[in-house]
Amino acid sequence: MNRKDSLFFPAVVYTMEGKHMKKTKPEALFQRLVKNEISRKEFEELLQGMEDPEVKTQLEASMKEYFDEMLNQYENERKTKAKVNTSVSPDRNNE
Repeated sequence: MNRKDSLFFPAVVYTMEGKHMKKTKPEALFQRLVKNEISRKEFEELLQGMEDPEVKTQLEASMKEYFDEMLNQYENERKTKAKVNTSVSPDRNNE
């Protein structure tokens, strides 16, 4: 096994929902990156892995999934906030 093969092996990662799933090492490192829990060594390992086209494709999919999820959460929060603001508007006559 060469050095590159030993760097990227499947790992079990616990998601924020408490479920576990099998992820590759690059995906696990990306998850640590977005949680701001990645070490300098792990970050360099992540960058090194992106030189591999297969790993790069995998990470692009993980990044798209993550950012789509964040965008959906943001839009849902905005909609909820807008509903609350319109349903609880202050009565200006009672001020």
